[in-house]
Amino acid sequence: MSTGIAVAVIVLGVVVLLFGRRLALLAAGVGALLGLGLLQFLPGLQDGIGGILLVFGLAILGGVLGVVAKALTHLVIIIVGFIAGGALVLAGLDALAIDLGLWAFVVASLGGLIAAVLANRFFDWAVIVLAGLVGAALTMRGLQLLWPSLVGWIGLIIGIALAVLGIVYQSRRKR
Repeated sequence: MSTGIAVAVIVLGVVVLLFGRRLALLAAGVGALLGLGLLQFLPGLQDGIGGILLVFGLAILGGVLGVVAKALTHLVIIIVGFIAGGALVLAGLDALAIDLGLWAFVVASLGGLIAAVLANRFFDWAVIVLAGLVGAALTMRGLQLLWPSLVGWIGLIIGIALAVLGIVYQSRRKR
């Protein structure tokens, strides 16, 4: 992917880290993260316009769905929680360079199910934690596109630190 796309993904990640309590931004970030995760299964799209359309198309779709469905926020957070859980599992597997093949979908589905249940139970905190995790994952994916040496444990540690900072920042804004 090009440098411009990597920078755009980083910017979107930072925006979600800081302002992801707004459901539309969180859903847009989840859409972009899902698009990045799906690209590993569609290698022909990774370097072309198709990859750009997939990532940013899903981001726009997620943002629009977040705006349209604001009245149904609990249903939306369950759906976003499921997708985010699955996308975060795919991002984690990719960050650690673990290739499970099609089993990655099974593992991602389990992660999505766990995230959906937790999102429903702890709504406010679910939004804050998902925003921190999705924002950090997007930021790290963009940084890894620019600097492939960040793939692996160092990238995972930086990503966790970014997630914690985003969660702390947004939880303090909650009060």
